[in-house]
Amino acid sequence: KESRALFYMFASFWGVCGGWKYTIERYLAITIIPKNKDAELMGAYLFFGQILSWLPPLVFTALNEAGISIRISMLSLLIFWFIAVICLQVMGPYENALRQANEAVEDSSLVDNNTAEAVEEPKSKQSSEAPS
Repeated sequence: KESRALFYMFASFWGVCGGWKYTIERYLAITIIPKNKDAELMGAYLFFGQILSWLPPLVFTALNEAGISIRISMLSLLIFWFIAVICLQVMGPYENALRQANEAVEDSSLVDNNTAEAVEEPKSKQSSEAPS
């Protein structure tokens, strides 16, 4: 009975944390993606998020099917967790990413304004050169 209660407590905790993970993960990605780059960078985010998602279950299943203890199979999943923690430590602070995204938006708006002015300039020259 005690192990059953622990299981339900752990499963509830896992469910709540897992639900928040996906929400916060998407929110974080959306906030640091510069405007006008939403589609391509969200596509890259989804691609890279899914490209190796099959690997941990494959390793677990292969070890389990080879007759290795399920405890060892579960511990093998820690390898992926440690890789994720190392990658997280290598990344810079969130504030820097947010600042860079905002600077990219400002830079792209300058480019858009210059492009708009360059496009409008020949039109104004054409109208002034038109015969009366």
